[in-house]
Amino acid sequence: MRTTHIGHRLLMPFFACVVAVAIGCSSSSDPAVQSFELYTELESGSSVPVRLNGEIQVEDDDEFADSVRIDSVRVLFSRLVLHRSKDDTTEGPRKVKAGPFVLTWSARGMRRNLGADIEPGLFRRMKLEMHKFSGSEATMYSDDAVFRDFTTGKRSTMIVDGVVFVDGEAQPFRVTSERTGNVFVEFEPPVEVTESGTQSVVMSMDMIASLKVTGGIRNPRLPKTLEAIEAAIWTTTKIRKR
Repeated sequence: MRTTHIGHRLLMPFFACVVAVAIGCSSSSDPAVQSFELYTELESGSSVPVRLNGEIQVEDDDEFADSVRIDSVRVLFSRLVLHRSKDDTTEGPRKVKAGPFVLTWSARGMRRNLGADIEPGLFRRMKLEMHKFSGSEATMYSDDAVFRDFTTGKRSTMIVDGVVFVDGEAQPFRVTSERTGNVFVEFEPPVEVTESGTQSVVMSMDMIASLKVTGGIRNPRLPKTLEAIEAAIWTTTKIRKR
């Protein structure tokens, strides 16, 4: 299991948006005004030509693709746990838990994944758990349009869809990962959630960057490329205000 600790001020709005899932999510077409919104954006999702500059050298040219197009990246988060600051004076449990939910990065452009109102408070820590469904959960969500692809087979936590071009031939691919891990975010000073205003942030991911190597780009259909794809959620995601 992978555990990543993050302590960056720009991540504070992300914490506020993701907790919205505990109160109630809205679809991207919901016109209602929300206190917090989380958008996702896929960077460099279009095809990338060969002969890229990178930091990793591969030994076998057969690992290279002519170009790669990423259509979507979906990640299942089984739960998040929010910890209130010791200085928080609002009523309520010291820990707020929510989940599961799926974040989707799409080549179609920026999209709103979560949006809701949350109770005000002062929070100091967030944990995001990227864990696969248990057997009972897989059964529970097997007919859900959002979750069903994460309930089959060995129950994935990440699903990447796209097209790779090798020797001029287009080859659709789907890469699934079962890797699990926790992301801890420490807020210093603590994050204060209020009842007024709307905060919107964008969580971007550059999946293509994880495939770049010295002299070319990895073929995502090859099993040896899986580790690089899995690393994208940990190494290429960024948060910014919208």
